[in-house]
Amino acid sequence: MPVYRPSHKQSEHAKIALEVRRERILRARASFIEYQSVARVAFELPGSRAFVAKAIKSQDLPELRNNARSRSLLEPWLPELETRFMSGLRNAKQFWRELQTLGFKRPCP
Repeated sequence: MPVYRPSHKQSEHAKIALEVRRERILRARASFIEYQSVARVAFELPGSRAFVAKAIKSQDLPELRNNARSRSLLEPWLPELETRFMSGLRNAKQFWRELQTLGFKRPCP
């Protein structure tokens, strides 16, 4: 199965959005020093009081998140499952039985 990777355009958009957010946080901090009021800063920015309060309390600036998906538990068995799916197998119980015979163990909740 293909792994989702954001396009170059999506990555650039995310970087721009992150910069805009960082600038808003820095403006909120600077305004709070001047006004000493979360409500007044929220009115001036404009923004929510919750955003301003969080921006003032946080010590660091946000980082670009890595939205890459984590490794699937099924990844070792995907080639075999894909082969069986392409051959016409559509029964979920049959897939489950075959996964177990291949050695797949259900993780503990």
